[in-house]
Amino acid sequence: MGVGPAAAIPVAVKAAGLELDDIDLFEINE
Repeated sequence: MGVGPAAAIPVAVKAAGLELDDIDLFEINE
């Protein structure tokens, strides 16, 4: 698995108007 999601997830969550604590589970398929 690459490291791309580590940088992209916080950006996408912020763009959605959420915080990381608002999400219970991330399912990542790369």
